[in-house]
Amino acid sequence: MVEQPGMMASGGRELFQPGQAIQALRDSQYRSTALAVSELIDNSIDAGAVQVEVLCLERREPVVQRARWKIHELAVLDNGRGMTAEVLEQALVFGARVAQRPRTIGKYGMGLPTSSVSQCRRVDVWTWQDSIENSVHCYIDVDEIENQARARVPAPDHEPIPPKWTGLARQETLGATGTLVVWSNIDRLNERVETVFNQVNEEIGRIYRHFINENALTIRMASFREGSIESQEKYVEANDPLYLMQNTSTPDPWKHEPMFREFDRVPYNVTVNGKEEIIEVIYSLVKDEVIRDARREGKNPGDFPHGKHASRNRGVSVVRQNREILLEKSFVSGGGSSRDPQNRWWGCEVRFEAGCDSVFGVDHNKQMAAHFSRAAGILDNSEDDTQAILDGLLIEDEAVYRIAGDIRNKISALRGELDKMFGLHPRGRSTNGQTVLEQASAIATQANKEALQSGKIEETQVDRERSEMPEQERIESITAALIEEGRTADDARETARRLIERDDWYSCSWSTLPGSQMFNVLQPVGGVHRIVLNVSHPIYEYIRVIEDASPNDAVARQAAVGIILLLLSWGNMEHNIHGRERLMVVQDTAHDWGRHVAEFIRRLVEG
Repeated sequence: MVEQPGMMASGGRELFQPGQAIQALRDSQYRSTALAVSELIDNSIDAGAVQVEVLCLERREPVVQRARWKIHELAVLDNGRGMTAEVLEQALVFGARVAQRPRTIGKYGMGLPTSSVSQCRRVDVWTWQDSIENSVHCYIDVDEIENQARARVPAPDHEPIPPKWTGLARQETLGATGTLVVWSNIDRLNERVETVFNQVNEEIGRIYRHFINENALTIRMASFREGSIESQEKYVEANDPLYLMQNTSTPDPWKHEPMFREFDRVPYNVTVNGKEEIIEVIYSLVKDEVIRDARREGKNPGDFPHGKHASRNRGVSVVRQNREILLEKSFVSGGGSSRDPQNRWWGCEVRFEAGCDSVFGVDHNKQMAAHFSRAAGILDNSEDDTQAILDGLLIEDEAVYRIAGDIRNKISALRGELDKMFGLHPRGRSTNGQTVLEQASAIATQANKEALQSGKIEETQVDRERSEMPEQERIESITAALIEEGRTADDARETARRLIERDDWYSCSWSTLPGSQMFNVLQPVGGVHRIVLNVSHPIYEYIRVIEDASPNDAVARQAAVGIILLLLSWGNMEHNIHGRERLMVVQDTAHDWGRHVAEFIRRLVEG
């Protein structure tokens, strides 16, 4: 556009039209009402509050041909420092951050107004610093803004707090200082009060678990029905996805003591804008007795209430300023592993302070850590190592990718520990004592023996090692290879001994592999071909179901063995390929095959 003379002098156009802008802000998406409420609780914590109340007032409203109780108004009350009239007015301006102490939870000054108008058409705020009788009041009314009756925050007044709220709150919360935020004319909140209570207890209990666990914050929920004395209340309990805390929302028998144990704790030192910052990653793993006691009763640990509770907390918890930002699911979504019940039995928490916001990509409403989530998604859907991805992306600040890569690797180790705890293998033994893997290995071995004797295939270096290497040397080399795979020394040696004793040509095992590969063909050792099957791939779930049924079902037994033989045959083909370039083509094809199978099964599951 050609600028006309005098255009600058006229001042140009307004940057925002209030009516349209307020609608855009109303569409700021919070994943739940609980997360919108959490913005108000953030402000309470920053104001030094130790007591917060979430109060719901229900009204009976007609719905189609019947009436039901619906949340008519919702209030958040705290005993924080309160605000002056000037600060209150500024707090209701979108983006006008109030001057605060360093390293507060608040980020851009958008929390109170944005979260409020995302749920309701009017928000009123009362705040006081020298007794509740001297409170000041201000509000935002969406209808006034849309009707162009108001484009500025009204001047604060001394309108008294409605008695219904002072009557519903605990008197100890109504101290000399505090703030009350009331949402009314609610049009974006359709959940029943019980649903909101459950959301608040689970999500807000997880978001503020550190504050609650350290007795730095008490959150009371209460609901009341208009025209009735009927009410209900509940105190929010800490919900710890690492299960390292005591006295949490975890069901008995693990309510009052940790259900997991700490597995590792890794600090990272990073420089952000010339200042040193520390990021800490904590890992946890379920206690042996949780799994052992359930299995002793012949039950699935995940079927217990505490197992179902853990299932809802799967993922990597990202915690900023002691407050959870999100529970990142990418680390349990690759290769179908999100459906693997083992993912409920490990925990991981990434902790940092506000100085690292730019590293993690924390958004304005504290629901996302975009850079971390992107790194997790890229790494979890790739078979490449972390450094190869960093080199390919040409990332200057690689801290978040390095941390995400380390987390991916550590989760693989945690899942390896879980494999042992669950005793996943051997399983599905036949009447002669063989596992499905052992039976498949025996069939493949016999087929290759006959092909070699008849001249259909040529003798290879692996065959010569089998016949020429001393037995003890074979056992030692196989044992060392199995230990490197993650087996214990005793298990590795016993497995090696059985392989030699049965004259098996194949060592077939389960493990957790990155990405969506179905299997990995390893270098032969001691005259034995090795193939590792990926428990994280969705095909494993179908094998497992068939395998569990196989001891009592001959057809299921054959089906399970047949699927294993399908994968072993590919491994057999790789072992007989000559030439590095051709082998790489075949291996790339195997990875593509695994991705296609994972995608097809995903579509099958989703219907």
